[in-house]
Amino acid sequence: MENTAKLSKIRIIISLIYITYIAVVFFLTQHQFKQTLDLNLNQYFLGMRFDHIVHFIIFLPYSILTWVTLNYAGRKIVKEGTKKIKNIFIILITGIAFGTITEILQKLITTSRQYDPSDIRADTISILVGIVIAILLDKWFLKIMRRTIKN
Repeated sequence: MENTAKLSKIRIIISLIYITYIAVVFFLTQHQFKQTLDLNLNQYFLGMRFDHIVHFIIFLPYSILTWVTLNYAGRKIVKEGTKKIKNIFIILITGIAFGTITEILQKLITTSRQYDPSDIRADTISILVGIVIAILLDKWFLKIMRRTIKN
């Protein structure tokens, strides 16, 4: 298969994964789950409210998936330089906005969920940790893209 055709398929797959993730997060943050598991999210685990741990886990992939989408799903693969630094700020701003919007929507459109500013804080910490992970894994992402295109 020609390299451009492979790259095009990879870009489509990355974009679909990203869109699916965003949709799943919106569903998880807005849906009313029945209490069949008898799970109390206000309990504490290792000194942290379980609800905040769940927020951290849900929002952690955001930075990584956004990093891959911005740097590897565009017309050109971003290898280094100021474009990647710009992408860090884009991820930070959009990630915080995404977490804030999901909380505001809980207040506006659900009756079973509550707006909690501390959830936004957990989301923001998760976004920051995800950015660090994405930066650390960047050379690995680039290597995978190159290997996939060559094969």
